[in-house]
Amino acid sequence: ADGTPTPGELRLFDVKTISDNPTRYLARLSEGRTGTANPVNRRASQVNGEYVSHARKLDRTWHGVHPPATGPFGQRLAEFGQVGGLVFGHYGECSDATHKLVGHIAEAIALKTGLEEGARSITEAKAAQKSRLYRTLSILTHRERARLVLAGLKYVGDGSVTAGIQRDAHYRSKHFADRRAAYQEHTAGGPSSFRGQSWAAG
Repeated sequence: ADGTPTPGELRLFDVKTISDNPTRYLARLSEGRTGTANPVNRRASQVNGEYVSHARKLDRTWHGVHPPATGPFGQRLAEFGQVGGLVFGHYGECSDATHKLVGHIAEAIALKTGLEEGARSITEAKAAQKSRLYRTLSILTHRERARLVLAGLKYVGDGSVTAGIQRDAHYRSKHFADRRAAYQEHTAGGPSSFRGQSWAAG
């Protein structure tokens, strides 16, 4: 009921982002700054309902099933329980569901590798893993938001489309060059920044 998975249980999550706009952020001023009034939690609370509504639409369209009856799409969706909303806000904050998932992942890693890496206890190992996960998520969130803003520059001003195309081409070239170098260093057996990625387009 609280979203905590049981061992072996399959769960569905949907990653969402919200930008700084009156719809998402100003509404919280009249409803408080905690709980579901928090912008990321408010958005996360809408995710499961959106999936249920979409499943009902598919059941109605393809199977002629109307509420309160549940069709094949709705039945399959229900097997996964509540769909969790992994929501990242404009300022790098994230939803409660994201914090819970990070905690579960950190604990699983700590139980498997924590003491081998020199931690004095599982609690200490879990804390270290959570720190690593949050650091990665923070960098990823801010980097991708900045990339989204930069991508929008191609629609602003004279010559912006051409500049945007050149900027995208430069990024792709550098991105894949960096991945190739990391892959070659990894396969050569030397020190590497490669972290479990396979070098492939995409």
